[in-house]
Amino acid sequence: DLELFRGDLLAALTADGDFRVPALREHVADLPALLAPALAVVGANALDSTLLARLAALPWRGNIAELEAFVRGLSRRPSVASAVTESELLEAIIDAPDDDELRLVYGDLLVSRGDQRGDLIQVQCRLALPAFHGDPALRAAEKRLLDAHQVAWAGPVATIAGTPSTKPEVTFRRGFVERIVTTDDVLARLGAVYRVAPLLSTLALKGRLSREHWVDPAIRRICALEVELPSLDEPEVTALSSHPYFDHLEALTVSTEAEFADNDPAIAEAHLQDLAASPHLAKLKTLRFTNHRFDARMTAVLTGDAAAWSIHHLALTACAIDDAAVTSLLDGPRASALQTLDLRGNPIGDAGRARLAARSDLVVQLD
Repeated sequence: DLELFRGDLLAALTADGDFRVPALREHVADLPALLAPALAVVGANALDSTLLARLAALPWRGNIAELEAFVRGLSRRPSVASAVTESELLEAIIDAPDDDELRLVYGDLLVSRGDQRGDLIQVQCRLALPAFHGDPALRAAEKRLLDAHQVAWAGPVATIAGTPSTKPEVTFRRGFVERIVTTDDVLARLGAVYRVAPLLSTLALKGRLSREHWVDPAIRRICALEVELPSLDEPEVTALSSHPYFDHLEALTVSTEAEFADNDPAIAEAHLQDLAASPHLAKLKTLRFTNHRFDARMTAVLTGDAAAWSIHHLALTACAIDDAAVTSLLDGPRASALQTLDLRGNPIGDAGRARLAARSDLVVQLD
C-alpha cells in the first residue's frame, strides 16, 4: 500500500539508479530475526541454536519468501520424536516412493543421530525440485557427501550385486539407491538386493543376457531396464519379450556401444514385432534405442496396431532415421500417444522436419 509506505523509502526505491535486494545467503546472521515472524504465522515455537546453525549452513539462494515456504513445510511435517519407528517410516517411503516429505522426515531422523545420510536425503530431495536442479551450491554439497561416504553407503548393495570380477556402479537419488549398473547374474539374487536397496528402480545390465538368471520374482519390482545388445537379432530379445517377470516395466533402453556400418542391414522386423506385441511389455511408457539401424518398416512397428504398448516417450538416437522412417512413425495409429521424441544423431531432412513440426503437441529433440 503506497499510502502507508514511508515516503523517504519510496523515493529511494523509485529514484533512478540501481537498487539491489541481497540474497538470503549473504545475510544468514539475520536468520533468527527473520524466522520469528515466519514461525509465528504457522504457530510454531522458536528454534534452538543447534537447528539455527544447521539452517544457516544451508545453501540459501533466494529471499524471505523462500524462507517462509521452508518454514511452512517444516510445520507440516510430523515430529520425528513423536512419530513412528524407523522401520515403519521406511515402509511408508517404500509404499509412497514419490512422497519427498516422508523422505525428509526420515532424513531428519538420521541427522538427529549424527548420520550424514540424512544430509544427503535433504540435499538430493532439494535438487530434485525444478527450481534447484543443477544448483551449484547444492551440487557441491552432494559431491562432498558422496566423495566422503558413497563407498560405505553403497557397500551392502555392491557386495550382493557384484561379483569377484565385477564392481557394480551404484547411484543415489533423493537419498536412496535408485540405479545399479552390473551384469545380468544379479537377476538371480535380486530379492537380496532389494532387502538392502528397497527403492531400487533402474537396473542397467552390461554384457550378454542369460535367461537362466531370470528366476527371482523380485524382477517384477524393476521399473526401468537398460540393456546393451549387439543387435536385436539375438535370442535375448525373444526371451525379454516373452518373460512374465518383466510385466511391470515402465521404461526400456536397448543400446550398443558399437556404431553400425553403412552397409549393415536394419534390425530384423520379426524381433521388433515380438517386443512391440508382447503383453508382458504392455506397461512400457518410455522406450529408447541407440545405435540400432531403423528403416520405415521398423518405425511403423513401434506405433502400429499390433503393438501392445502405448509409448509416451520415445528415443531413437543414432538409428539412421530418415524422412520415410519419420513419416511411418507418425502415421501409426498409436503415434498420438507420443509426448516426447528424441531423434538426435539421425539424417532427417526437410520433409521429415516438416512432419515433426506439424505435431505441435509433441516435444521433439533434433540436432
